[in-house]
Order: sequence, then C-alpha cells, then structure tokens
Amino acid sequence: MGRVNGNVINNVSCHGNSDGKASGIVIGGGAPFTYSWTPSGGTGDTASGLTAGTYTITVNDACANTSSASVTITQPTAINISSAFVNETSSAPCNGQASAGVSGGISPYTYSWTGGGTTDTIKSLCSGGYCCRVTDHNGCVDSACVTITNLTGVNEVSSNSGSIMIYPNPNNGQFTVRSTVDCGASLIEIYNVLGEKISSASLNTIKGGNSTIDISSQPNGVYVYKIISKTGALVGVGNISVQK
Repeated sequence: MGRVNGNVINNVSCHGNSDGKASGIVIGGGAPFTYSWTPSGGTGDTASGLTAGTYTITVNDACANTSSASVTITQPTAINISSAFVNETSSAPCNGQASAGVSGGISPYTYSWTGGGTTDTIKSLCSGGYCCRVTDHNGCVDSACVTITNLTGVNEVSSNSGSIMIYPNPNNGQFTVRSTVDCGASLIEIYNVLGEKISSASLNTIKGGNSTIDISSQPNGVYVYKIISKTGALVGVGNISVQK
C-alpha cells in the first residue's frame, strides 16, 4: 500500500464546539479501502463532529496493507468579556458609563447592549442593569451584565430630616452605621462591582443607634450600599471602600 495523508477540512469554529472535520486521502494501494479513526470519527474517509484534539486515521487496502496519519483540529480561545462601569452621580443624573473589553474568539467583534448600543462602550446611562452580547467573526457569542447605581455619596444619604452615616470609610471592611432618624432605616445591602449582593444586615432603628457591618472577607475595592426603610423604601445609596 502507498500512504494516507490526513487533511483538516474545518477546525472548530467556537471554543468548546464539536464541528471540526477531517479527511484521509489515500495515495497508492489497492481498493477497496477500509478506514478507522481514533479516538473517534467513525469508519469513513471523512470524520465530522470533532472537538479540538488530535485524530489518527488508519487505512487498510485489499491486500491487508496498512497506513496511518494524524491530524490536529484546533479551536479558538473562549470569548472573555471584562466588563467595567462608572456609576452615575446625584450631581449629574444619567451620566453612568459601561464598557466591554473582549479577548479570545476571533475578531472583529460586534456588540449589542440593552437599549440598543452597538459599540464596546455606552454612555449617558441612568441607574439600572445593562447587558452586552458580544458576537465574534465566527458567530460565537458571550454576554456580560453590569448594574449602574446612583452614588449619592456618604454625606448625601438622607431620610426626611435625618441622615445615615457610615464610618470609617475607607477601612478594613468593618463599618459602623449610625442613624439620626427615628425608625428611618432597618436594612443595609452591600453589592460588589458586578452588581452581586454580597451582604445584607438589619440595622438598629433607634435614633442615634449604631450598627456594625462586616465585609472584611471581601477583597479590596469599592462596594455599593443600599439603605432600606422598614416600609421597603430606598432611604439612600452610597459607596464604601475596603482597604486592608
């Protein structure tokens, strides 16, 4: 028998897919031929539905002669979206910003944001959730979401005639919450930069009472807090910084 050459017809289009395709081309030998692919691929001269990896085709001819060849099916790296955002402020409402930094896949990329944005960065955002769907050149898709919050600042969080103070800020993750409002606030929720709630704690509702929150197990960074009243109303929002 002559020899068999392995030929990659299609590499995997998206990371983790199984749409690779390869074939074996026989040169010489005597027909008919039998084919066997390992570790998978079937018994034809062409193997399809392949994931990334190396495949070997073995061919036997009518005279029981054997020849083998290997091919390697590749795949692009997975799409990775590194999302970032800038919260809006009370002094300039709806001035938030969100962006999607993309790596992996096959460029160029197209972007589709909640609300209709089609670039990697969108601006003039009001409070709320925003998701970006990224599609690469091969049609592979991934998405990521961010939450834009109105950061009123520690000194601006108020309820009627009183206020909520959180101190020291920044610190190592253990904060004191002090209310100067009678029954003005009963719950504090803490969110990370991805908009995920990482902590929820009841507050001392007595005027002048102190409460303690502890997020020292979280990494350094800026976190968003929401103060909620007994009736479920949002008393205020602000940010605290953990610096160990």
